[in-house]
Amino acid sequence: MPDGHLSRVLLYLNGTPCGLVWNGNEWLVEAFIPDSVVVQTLNGSVLFRIHSYDCRGFAYLNGTYYVPISESARMGDCSLFQVSSNGSIKKTIPCGFIKGVRIKAVEGRLYFVNCTGVYVYSNGAFRRILQLNNCTEDFDVLNGKILLCFGGGLIEHSKNGTKEITDSCDAIRCNGRECRILSNGTLYTYDGNLSTLEIEEKTRNINPETVVVGVFLVFLTIWLMMKRKSA
Repeated sequence: MPDGHLSRVLLYLNGTPCGLVWNGNEWLVEAFIPDSVVVQTLNGSVLFRIHSYDCRGFAYLNGTYYVPISESARMGDCSLFQVSSNGSIKKTIPCGFIKGVRIKAVEGRLYFVNCTGVYVYSNGAFRRILQLNNCTEDFDVLNGKILLCFGGGLIEHSKNGTKEITDSCDAIRCNGRECRILSNGTLYTYDGNLSTLEIEEKTRNINPETVVVGVFLVFLTIWLMMKRKSA
């Protein structure tokens, strides 16, 4: 992403993207194929597949993938699958209902969000750190502050209270230094200050950081199209 510009990157995937993580070696994409989620490389090579009626993203932490899925289309229950780096299932634990579920690994901690709150997962259990009364579109954590993405805006929660960052929000992803925010068709950068990110239609001279942001934008665009079709 030289000079604050974004370049387009092509993906070769099976299914509709709904999750994206870095496992320390490469980017992996979670995609939904009817009645299953598939975790694969950017060129479509499959790492593992799990039966599910919903796709809510996934996380990677300390050699383990964490994948919330729903095995019942009628009940909408949530199960958190823990999958080893070679793709074998290690453990499954219940996680309430799948509606509003998001999961991310941030600075060595696993965060889980549903319509009732933000939770930290440790020692096989969830501990709620923030109560919610509504489902979020997305969330992330930056410098210890929880950023909640609602249709009505991006809200920052900290020990000092809450602050509205944008008046609409569709998705967010942070990298420890700054965040990318998709809001009403515009992509922003946020590091305490909000600025617009320009998009270029160039595919040459792509460096690794450009690939990261490019994959993120493609994932967000397809994910939003999928959401609007199902609304």
